[in-house]
Amino acid sequence: VNISFIATDAKGAVALLRPVFHLCACQNGAKCVQQLDEIQTQSDNRFAILSCECRSGYAGHYCENDVDACQVNLNPCYPGVVCKDLPAPANESGYECGPCPSGLTGKGDSCQDIDECQGGLKRCSQNCYNTPGSFICGCDNGYSLQNDGSTCQDINECQPLADCMQKCENTPGSYQCSCNSDFKVDLSDPKKCIPKFPCKDGSHGCQDVCFESNDVATCACRMGYQLKSDKKSYVKDSNQKYLALYKRVLMWR
Repeated sequence: VNISFIATDAKGAVALLRPVFHLCACQNGAKCVQQLDEIQTQSDNRFAILSCECRSGYAGHYCENDVDACQVNLNPCYPGVVCKDLPAPANESGYECGPCPSGLTGKGDSCQDIDECQGGLKRCSQNCYNTPGSFICGCDNGYSLQNDGSTCQDINECQPLADCMQKCENTPGSYQCSCNSDFKVDLSDPKKCIPKFPCKDGSHGCQDVCFESNDVATCACRMGYQLKSDKKSYVKDSNQKYLALYKRVLMWR
């Protein structure tokens, strides 16, 4: 379509005007802009449809479409964080990330692990081990972790049976062996006991250990055995099966 205006004055001079009409069809508050190729074609086409510069959150030839910013940005939030598309016109990004998962800190698009074992945040009574998004508690040797997952309780190594030859005293996180009055600790093995006064001759008839108490020969047996009714010979202590089971339980803890 060509529109021309012709003007003639009283002296017969003629003036011709062929205006160019710029049409703006942009929507949703978009800005009309004139591109270089539009200027070059104005001599042939007197009606020019201007290009559109869309506001944030809109797309399309005339900015007629509301863009889903979460899809366009390929789910920009941290894994596990909900991305919310904001109604256009929105902020510069066009989306909003939800809060970071528990145990993490950040704005939702980027989350960092919180070290619960630092800065007084830990709730462990002894050892704290940081894990991604959480933490776990642990105990020193000689302690066991309780059902609450944070409290450590001393293990009584003397119950039900310990590997001491005679006496066992439980201590915090450990235990200590000792001997009866007629015995002393074996320097080569502090868990064993040897007689203070061993029997001087071999006529005592003791099958295992013989010691003198008030100048009287007395028989005894080593850990894991018990004397028979004759007080001289010995048999395997039936309680040893419980000792073995107890040791396995300690290893599992």
